[in-house]
Amino acid sequence: MLSLIAAVYLLLALRVRLQADASICGAGSSLSLAAGAAGVELRFDGVLRRGEDGFFLHITPRYGAPLHFSKPTKLHIRRLRIARPYMLAAVHAGRLEQITLRARLGFEDAAWTAVAAGSIRALVLALRACLSSDAPCVLRITPDFGGVGLVAHARCIFSCQAGDIMFAVIKTAVRKTRREGFGWKSIPLRA
Repeated sequence: MLSLIAAVYLLLALRVRLQADASICGAGSSLSLAAGAAGVELRFDGVLRRGEDGFFLHITPRYGAPLHFSKPTKLHIRRLRIARPYMLAAVHAGRLEQITLRARLGFEDAAWTAVAAGSIRALVLALRACLSSDAPCVLRITPDFGGVGLVAHARCIFSCQAGDIMFAVIKTAVRKTRREGFGWKSIPLRA
C-alpha cells in the first residue's frame, strides 16, 4: 500500500514539459509540438500550407498515420467555451520557461520595413509584460532593407506539474459549481 501511495505522489510531482516550434519562410512553413516527461516525449510535426480559401494545417506524427481534422462545428466551439476556465486554470498552474522569436523581414519600402520590425518587437514585448513572466526571452527582429520576404522561427517552452494542474482544475470546478448555485445535499436514508 505504501508503494502505491509513493507511486501516486511521484506521478503528481512529475514535471511535464510542452514545447511548440513554428517556422515560416517562403519555401514552406512548419509546426512542431512536443510533450514529454521523465525522458519520454510525444512529438507531432506539421506543415502549414496555403490553400485556395486560406491556410491549412496538416499535422503528421513522426511515426504512424496522418491525423485528419475537420472544420470546427458549433458543438466543438460550445465544448471549447465550456472547457475554457479549466484550460486557463491549467495554464496558470504552470510556468513559462522560454520564449524565442527570430525573424527577418523586408518590404519594398525601407520605411515600411523599419515600422514593421519595430511594431513586431513592441507587440511581443507588450505581450510578455502582460503575462508578467520572468522567463528568458530571446527576441531578434532583423529588418532586411535589401530584400522582400519573411523568415521567422518561434519557440515557446512551458512546464507544469501534473498535481498542480489537477488541483487547479478541481478548484475551478468547485468555484464554478458554487457560482451556479449547485450545492451538495445529502439525502436522508430511511430504513
